[in-house]
Amino acid sequence: MKITKKNYIYKNSFIEKIPFYAKNVYFRYKKAYTLCYNPNSYKGVILLDKKNNFLLKKINGKNKIKDILSLAEAINTIKEKEALRLIRLLINYHIISLDKNELNKFFFKKEKRILSVWFHITNQCNFRCKYCFVEKTNENMKYKTAELSIKKLLLSAKKHNFEGAHFKFAGGEPLLEINKIIDLVRKAKHIGKKIKIETKFMCITNGSLLTEKIASLLKQNDISVNISIDGLGKIQDKTRVFRNGLGTSSYVLRGINLVRRLNILRGFSITVTVENIRHLPDLIKFLLITKKIDAALVINFYKNHTKQEIDLTADDNNMFFYLKKTLKIIYGETNTIKSFIPSKRTIFDSVEFFRPSLTHCGAGYSYISIMQDGSIRICPSTTKNAGTVYSSTDIIEQMRKKNFLFITTDKIDKCYNCQWMAVCRGGCRLQKLNLYGRIDTPSPYCNVYKKIIPFIIELEGQRLFNFILKRYI
Repeated sequence: MKITKKNYIYKNSFIEKIPFYAKNVYFRYKKAYTLCYNPNSYKGVILLDKKNNFLLKKINGKNKIKDILSLAEAINTIKEKEALRLIRLLINYHIISLDKNELNKFFFKKEKRILSVWFHITNQCNFRCKYCFVEKTNENMKYKTAELSIKKLLLSAKKHNFEGAHFKFAGGEPLLEINKIIDLVRKAKHIGKKIKIETKFMCITNGSLLTEKIASLLKQNDISVNISIDGLGKIQDKTRVFRNGLGTSSYVLRGINLVRRLNILRGFSITVTVENIRHLPDLIKFLLITKKIDAALVINFYKNHTKQEIDLTADDNNMFFYLKKTLKIIYGETNTIKSFIPSKRTIFDSVEFFRPSLTHCGAGYSYISIMQDGSIRICPSTTKNAGTVYSSTDIIEQMRKKNFLFITTDKIDKCYNCQWMAVCRGGCRLQKLNLYGRIDTPSPYCNVYKKIIPFIIELEGQRLFNFILKRYI
């Protein structure tokens, strides 16, 4: 680069500044590299050569950049040009800042504004899962109610500047209403195209009712599938059974094969309970290695609901032990430069890396539930209504007015000073309300989060290091 007066002045003003570490930065010193990660930033993990540890230790909130450069040069560890590049890299990844007022700052990546809609098309189900929050009845959503809901949701989304609306047809078992779903998808596509808002559709199904005909219909209408599965064989059959009490495992596996062949399998929803935690690694190994399925793995921790007679919560120590084994399998199957963590896959109970947030989910803000009777809820797991599609002229505004679960994690005293506040996001608000009668408290899974999050970060660091070795050495 040609040295100009402007460049000279810029460099000199830059090296006169004092760098500070961001508040929650995580470091891990390994034999071959040093891992750095700011959980309050979307930038992700960076690996540094261990020779740079000297420079990292000289960033102490007192030394100016020029002092750090001089110290590095004095012991001949890093050349000035390399040291400056490293400092700029640390600034870019929000590991350090030259502004003392930004040390607690959150760095959120600008993303498309998407409204997520849980469309509870039916209360009927052919399963009787032990932990399900839905009290089964024979009630289905009437077509008139469904049509009105679609129209009002899309118009409200447009008004509130959402760029897209993603519909999740659920229940009950949504495939019991497959013909209605197809009609509604066509209706939604038409309205979305007219008002210029993106629409996407997915069925959250137990998989047992999938046939060639139904799978083909879903494919033809651009509807992806998310299948709920908790284990293989007898493990699945412990908690997920038919109405008559018989096992469901073979029927679910048949459904998986059908949608996989048509390339409409979006992912799996797995609920971790005391019944299946020990067998979670076997399930993941089967899906990723035996079946070689490339799909999202959404691993939800069991949520205690006040109406349930049994508690299926797994012990914290068992959860950590078997989640570790599961993660090692997942990372063993991840060999590309695109990280497993920030990809389309959400791992573990809405914990997300590289997408910091102060809310656990979008419930009551960018996530809405329409129930089979046309009532509006901020979460499908609650029984509290926020209104109805009949009485609301603006569904999203109505939902936000009645949002009793909203609290940002930085407003929870016991979460405020936690390093992982923006990653675990404080846990499910509704679960805390059900258990403790309040939402301004840490998650009951807090101890699991605190152990598993750094473990995942270190696996990600090892994955990056292995990739570098393969590609450049």
